[in-house]
Amino acid sequence: MKNKKIVLVVIIVLLCFFLPASIYGAIVKVPKKSDNLEKKFNFQGKLWFYDKNDKLICKYTCLTKECGIAKGIIDDEEYGIHYYKDGKELLDYNNSSFTFITDGDKQMLYAVKADSTKPLTEYKNIKYYGTKLESGYVIVQNENDKWGVLSIKDVLASHIPFEYDFIGLKNEFNEKGELITNKFIVKKEDGWYVVDDSGSVITSKFENPIVDFNDYYVAIKEGDQYKVFDYENNPAFTNYKINKVVGVRSYLAILTDTNMYVYAAKDYDYVSSVDINNIDDSTTIRMNEEKLEIVVNNEVVNIIN
Repeated sequence: MKNKKIVLVVIIVLLCFFLPASIYGAIVKVPKKSDNLEKKFNFQGKLWFYDKNDKLICKYTCLTKECGIAKGIIDDEEYGIHYYKDGKELLDYNNSSFTFITDGDKQMLYAVKADSTKPLTEYKNIKYYGTKLESGYVIVQNENDKWGVLSIKDVLASHIPFEYDFIGLKNEFNEKGELITNKFIVKKEDGWYVVDDSGSVITSKFENPIVDFNDYYVAIKEGDQYKVFDYENNPAFTNYKINKVVGVRSYLAILTDTNMYVYAAKDYDYVSSVDINNIDDSTTIRMNEEKLEIVVNNEVVNIIN
């Protein structure tokens, strides 16, 4: 009898210890090493995509160690384009519907959704200015070395066909801090043009690179001097020896050795002029909301309503 009581006590003690532990283990899942608790993007040979609430959307299984968000290239400097130079090197993922990834020597468009199993398309290069582009646009180069423009904001769509040897954007931002994408500088064979975001060519052919433009004029560079033409290739502002041209919407800034002259609209409407001592990227004009700012040496020296 005494032995039975001892056995019963031992059983009760064991039940008191193991039963709560088993219940706890059933309720609380013990984390595994593969659970990516820190929500790293590149973890254990996979790319992990999360939504804005940190909920896992999908995972991409890497084929090589060189796997991650794709890097962009910029070739605008080669042609003297006035492009945005202060961006980041890597493309932003930013919880969008699509993103570009690299795996080994491949650059690929990947759909960020629950049933994604493999990338959609391979591209040779992706142009990336290190900042957001308006309307979710992205400039890409296909395997035939031709450039085109896609929209990857919500659904995948082609806006400019893959038929150009160069496509670029000038340094102009909208009120949201995005590069404006309603017009692009393009090169096709031996000619330079401006096209709109539907792919329509809106200027005549120019033999030299178009480095800047506004709503009515384009600027090209020949040696150390700039020349201005209207969209039909007629010379304009020929009374100036021009060292730099900046176009913003309907405004055009003509920079000489000592002055910046600002014009508006198509009919040479004079707006303002300021004295300048040197010309660099900090000497420019820009829109701030609906006001034009004239900037010299990174300081706003005049505001035009």
